[in-house]
Amino acid sequence: MPKASAILDSALDLFESRGFGATPVPLLAEQASVATGTLYRYFPGKQGVVNARYRRWKVAMSTALLDGLERDAPPAEVFEDIWRRLCRFVIDHQAGFAFLENHHHQPYLDDESRQVALDLDTTMWALVADWQRAGAVRAGDPALLVAQVYGGLVGVVRSMRERHMPLHDDLADQTLEGAWNLLADTRRTP
Repeated sequence: MPKASAILDSALDLFESRGFGATPVPLLAEQASVATGTLYRYFPGKQGVVNARYRRWKVAMSTALLDGLERDAPPAEVFEDIWRRLCRFVIDHQAGFAFLENHHHQPYLDDESRQVALDLDTTMWALVADWQRAGAVRAGDPALLVAQVYGGLVGVVRSMRERHMPLHDDLADQTLEGAWNLLADTRRTP
């Protein structure tokens, strides 16, 4: 499906530079070097394109974070592994990460896209709950704790992008301790 891939690649560029609402379907088709009718052959309009693109990036992020993860290691080590993987994903796929963040809360995401996001969230919430039972993570709603930690990274990345500053390979090193400290049950730390 090279035409579908071309459409999705064009969507990433156009939705990033112009925004979803300011990108008309004919421009999207033109950018992908396909006829407008061809776009509709592969996708049910612009919302279909954004949902397909969103799912691809969310699955790629989930795969990057979870494949081969040693979940039975001590909580701090598992967290560090996930954090390093997440920071690597952000550095390697800056446009894709921005795409996910720009579209994550939008009403045009369909049930399938929302489910893909929920699957990753549910996995993270379960890990935090396990770490709480192990006494490594402070009490609190795992969903809120995950949102707090992830939101911190989103804020860092957004700030860097807005200032046109590069994300360096030491992003994980620079942010790991602060991220873990948002979760850690410091009452147990010697």
